[in-house]
Amino acid sequence: MSGDYVRGLEEKAFNGSLPDNAGRESIARMPKLSSLEYDRQRQPEAEQLGVRVATVEDLSHDALATELGNTIFYKNARYVHPWNKWLLWDGARWLPDDRMKNMSLIGEFLRKKASVAGSDREARNLKSAPFRHSIETVIKTDQVCSVLPDTFDSDPKVIGTPGGVILLDKGIQVKPERNYYITKSTRVDPEVKTPEYWLKFLDRIFDGNTEVIGFIQRLCGYALTGLTNEEKMFFCFGTGANGK
Repeated sequence: MSGDYVRGLEEKAFNGSLPDNAGRESIARMPKLSSLEYDRQRQPEAEQLGVRVATVEDLSHDALATELGNTIFYKNARYVHPWNKWLLWDGARWLPDDRMKNMSLIGEFLRKKASVAGSDREARNLKSAPFRHSIETVIKTDQVCSVLPDTFDSDPKVIGTPGGVILLDKGIQVKPERNYYITKSTRVDPEVKTPEYWLKFLDRIFDGNTEVIGFIQRLCGYALTGLTNEEKMFFCFGTGANGK
């Protein structure tokens, strides 16, 4: 990276536009600096000497955390500080990151940056464990990624399924979206047809009592929601082996 700066100084000296010995010290000193220190020092010195140089990529923790957010985390990762836990989007719902996949994602991102680094020292720094943890610390506090516990599962009339989201108040299924912030899901998708086996079960267990069957159907529908406004607790009683 120091080549742009040094070439600029040499061209100035060759054209006679630099005072005697001006820039010679910089030509010797600047390439010895670390990449980050070089980037901080070369621009003001170049302006003083009238040398035009290219801009070196910002590899600060803040800059890299922002780039990581824009490319991966802003869409697919959320951190909940009271839980001390990451949640990642799996395409259908938000799942706790119990296997620390977030660190693998950060590591993969930094390895790509290291592959085009300007020096071996810079590449080693980018791939180091302390640097990876520093980036995680920064992105944890990013106000896009950082959310509160009540962000998740906050709509009592929405339920997740493997194939989509059920809007219970409308009776329709829609595509899963991140902004529903669902963490829970049923094991199977609903089928859009008459549940014959279920209806036969209800008829057999409740001996064809349509009033009780209707109540049980409403109770099961209510249990699918997160609503508690009815303030009721239900107990099933009867003899054994009857589906309680």
